[in-house]
Amino acid sequence: MTGLDQRRIRRRQWRGGRACGALLSLALMVSTGACSHGPDDQKLRSLSTSDEAKARSGKVGYTYLHSALDDYSRLAYTEALDDEKAATAVAVWHRAVAFFAAHDITEIRRCLTDNGSCYRSTTWANALAATGTKHKRTRPYTPRTNGKVERYNGTLARQWAYVRDYTSEHERRVALAEFVNYYNHDRPHAALGGRPPISRTAGSDYRLVFDQAPEPLVDIPQQLTFEDFV
Repeated sequence: MTGLDQRRIRRRQWRGGRACGALLSLALMVSTGACSHGPDDQKLRSLSTSDEAKARSGKVGYTYLHSALDDYSRLAYTEALDDEKAATAVAVWHRAVAFFAAHDITEIRRCLTDNGSCYRSTTWANALAATGTKHKRTRPYTPRTNGKVERYNGTLARQWAYVRDYTSEHERRVALAEFVNYYNHDRPHAALGGRPPISRTAGSDYRLVFDQAPEPLVDIPQQLTFEDFV
């Protein structure tokens, strides 16, 4: 077998899965604004409910959207958080694993991410080892390698983030949970023959509730290192 043959096999192995849990794609989208007016912005201004004075003065912060998408079913999980540290990404991973488990996706064999610093950390590697998940990162500056979750981020931008103006970050985050539920249970998906992602799973009725994140599975330890806090 030549080196070219081996590379082709590796590409096929990471191209996707034919069953739920075969491949999860993760991506971060930096958000600048609850009151943005169009997806050309690429970032959503964040109106912090704890710092309204800054919002009134035009000084806005950032919201980081952490998303995970099952390659086969397109079932998606997203959290809007205040940073992209490794400890934050690992906590999202544990909750995402619990979310997919609630849909009877109990084994996540592979995970594809970009090259963000949180995904290069030792803590992230430990978290994936704890779930028995093999990790692969995309090539730098090639988001199309992680195309499905990047297209999902585009859907979030068009149909949730910019569909209307929000009066506060709190209102926007409540709407996010509602949109993710709609996306998973009701929104027709072209790649699935006009059916929603839930149609390719065991059909759980589990839905996200704002401020009630999925409880991490008790048998998955969280190992933190110094790099998570810097």
